[in-house]
Amino acid sequence: MAVDRDETLPRRRPCIRCDTCDGFPCLVDAKCDAQVTRVDRALAHPSVTLRVTARATRLLTNAAGTEATHVEADVGGRLETFGADVVVACGAINSAALLLRSANDTHPRGLANSSDQVGRDLMLHNSSAMLAVSATTANPTRRFTRPSASTTSTSGPDVGYPLGHV
Repeated sequence: MAVDRDETLPRRRPCIRCDTCDGFPCLVDAKCDAQVTRVDRALAHPSVTLRVTARATRLLTNAAGTEATHVEADVGGRLETFGADVVVACGAINSAALLLRSANDTHPRGLANSSDQVGRDLMLHNSSAMLAVSATTANPTRRFTRPSASTTSTSGPDVGYPLGHV
């Protein structure tokens, strides 16, 4: 669950063991998610600005193509360029897309893509739920996250149809 709780010293950690952990924002910032552990801490510094309306369009490199020096972004329909210590975190799929959109004369297949593998073989994170309802038995469970396995194959050697979620 990645909650900030220490069972031996519970008063030193924010988790209060409420029943809203799964699927809800934490009201006491006890979830160790990116917002709490990185974004909020970064925003505490006066030199950090969060642009929620900006869409990174491509990375720009130095003349030799050996270092990304700037990020070009669409900010409300206007292209802006940001430099200095720029951090671009777009997630797995959009980071790959950004690298591919950043092709230039030195990197015609996109940045970091000399192998032509950027954006290929990405892992799928399925978001599924299973719910059991009983009219006769109470379920006192408050935290019910369980692991599951999925297949991402579209067909098998003896099967001519998509395989789906297991």
